Amino acid sequence: MLDEHGLLPCDDSLGRLDAWYADLSNNPNSIGLAVVSGPPEEKHRSVFRQHLMQANARFRKASEVLELKYVRANSPGEIKIQLWRIPAGGGVPRIENVDNTFSLPGYIKPFRLGTEYPEFVDDICPGDRSEKSVFAAFLSDNPTARGNIVVRGRTLTLAKAKAARILRTLKGQYAIAGNRLHFFPRKRSVPLNNLEPIVEYWYLP
Repeated sequence: MLDEHGLLPCDDSLGRLDAWYADLSNNPNSIGLAVVSGPPEEKHRSVFRQHLMQANARFRKASEVLELKYVRANSPGEIKIQLWRIPAGGGVPRIENVDNTFSLPGYIKPFRLGTEYPEFVDDICPGDRSEKSVFAAFLSDNPTARGNIVVRGRTLTLAKAKAARILRTLKGQYAIAGNRLHFFPRKRSVPLNNLEPIVEYWYLP
């Protein structure tokens, strides 16, 4: 194992990923394995961290020249990330309680699963916006769960139109039944606040 850390700020996390890529590049034919583990009720955080890592690998073109694998697992305590280099011909480390599903325990309380912000907001993290697809994946793997979606626009009419587009996408592309979704169109704050999300995805068990 080359590195182990918790949920670091984005720039620190990306720096460690760069060091991981560099080590793999210096060891031809090796395989990179990233393991994201944490408690089942925090699985959405593990999923978004995995997606950030994969988006960064695409952005840095590391996934084009390196063999990278990603695994999620259940474990007690805080979320942690392990970065491994598996030498050519070497065995894969034993990972306990592997769980790459999106199922969540029924005892959790409703929570905000994801957000979307205006496209022009600066963000050092890779710009691979996956909140909608992740939200749909959690609803698919938890068939009794429901979703509340807050949508903000410059006008209420624009917010309602955006809500309708999101509904069509979730129904048509991800096969989420419309009766599991409840939308709350809202006007954006005046003056405009770029730190205010334009979409909030809430998960209700």
